[in-house]
Amino acid sequence: MPTILAATNAHPPTPEAILQGTNLWPDLAQGQEPARNSYSFSEVYHGPNHFARSLRQGWKKVIYSRYDTAEQVMVFDLAHDPYETKDLSRAQPTLRDALLSEMAEVVRASEALTKHTKARAIDDATRERLKALGYIQ
Repeated sequence: MPTILAATNAHPPTPEAILQGTNLWPDLAQGQEPARNSYSFSEVYHGPNHFARSLRQGWKKVIYSRYDTAEQVMVFDLAHDPYETKDLSRAQPTLRDALLSEMAEVVRASEALTKHTKARAIDDATRERLKALGYIQ
């Protein structure tokens, strides 16, 4: 979130907003690659017991998905397999477990932040902008 805000010259919704992430815009704006110790995390929810999460650190990527009680973990070496065609989760269990542990820590940190976040109403102009971007209906 901080990178997107900086790139668009926008500001947090409130001055006291707690935002996750690191502002990578200064490096990106100058055509430099951000530090490799950074990570990217994403998650998508399809329902109460159906979701997927991914964590990328440099060339390493892990994807965890769950549908009811069925779980799936995939690990990829993006430097040698940028199209994610070869799952390394069974061949490299130590890497898989380390990435899953890191992902769990990211999720815990995120959940800790949400406990301090308060929902607030959005104005009509913001609602229309979010609709135009496809974030809400």
